[in-house]
Amino acid sequence: MDHKKTFKLIAIVLAAAVLLAAGVIIVAEYTRNTYEKRVVATRGSEVMFSSNYLRTVGSPLQNARTFYVSSVSSTPSGNVTVCNYAQTEPGAGNPRDIVYNFTATLVKRFVDSNGDVSVAEAGADDVAEGLTFTVSCGTTTITLNKTNRTQTISSIATLTAGEPKEDAYSVTLPSVNANSDILLRLTAVSTSGLDSAVTLDGLFTGGVMGSESAHAWEGRFNETGVESNNPTPAAYDGFNYVITGSGSGWFTLLWNSSKLAINDYFTDEELTSVTVADASRPEGGAAGDWKSVTFQVNSDAKSRYLLQFYRTSDTGYDAWADLKTYVSYIYPAPEPAGP
Repeated sequence: MDHKKTFKLIAIVLAAAVLLAAGVIIVAEYTRNTYEKRVVATRGSEVMFSSNYLRTVGSPLQNARTFYVSSVSSTPSGNVTVCNYAQTEPGAGNPRDIVYNFTATLVKRFVDSNGDVSVAEAGADDVAEGLTFTVSCGTTTITLNKTNRTQTISSIATLTAGEPKEDAYSVTLPSVNANSDILLRLTAVSTSGLDSAVTLDGLFTGGVMGSESAHAWEGRFNETGVESNNPTPAAYDGFNYVITGSGSGWFTLLWNSSKLAINDYFTDEELTSVTVADASRPEGGAAGDWKSVTFQVNSDAKSRYLLQFYRTSDTGYDAWADLKTYVSYIYPAPEPAGP
């Protein structure tokens, strides 16, 4: 017997078994949980400077983030983070110190005849007397009002290198805003630690649950590059998608199955008693075979859902604008008919 050949054969079989076992483990973990997945084929250049609510400059400012309370006697508040990691990779901290400045400003929102929204720094005449917004981090607290409409909270805030870290800024907002077009704008601008300066930006306001505007749910892609188109969707095998909101009702998610497939875990186990159905192409949707799923939402029980879509075609992923024509949603949606 050729012992060398036998030894090589055994080694090959053992290696194949190890790889097969590893593959099974990976697939099981990949399809059986709803943690945000790194579904990227080529990682590209992810910026390890991010926020839970602030977005990179250039993103639309049409919709402010609203922190809700149950009554006008309560004060809306929430935490806004600035992190040394990408939101899609929370376990990996930036290997370099990041220094940034953090500024709070009162702005006025303008809507033109086409429905396009823009903002500009508010003047004293724009802000009602007694209207106040506060932002705190550690032992530092600033108050914005009619006479003090902008302030830099820190010009040398530092996220130290190594482990994932975040600075949390506590925001307090008026529950009843006499100037509904006056919003709080928070901006974090990196000054060192990154290859180029990055600006994170966001708008915030307060609201009362029970008002019509308090009942709102939306869906969006949650990937690096959505706003800048760098990297493009072609760099990914699949895409994280989040559904968030306040209030309760029925939500219908629609997708073009000619371009995307939904993670079965979301429809089979994250949701219960739902059926994936054929759907008509929504307005603005790309041509293809559309599917939908309708489910109940209630922010008192859960205010955020995470799922994944995977590519089903070799073409059509050159821009995020294309991806947005493959997924749509309806809220409030009609309650599904009974069996």
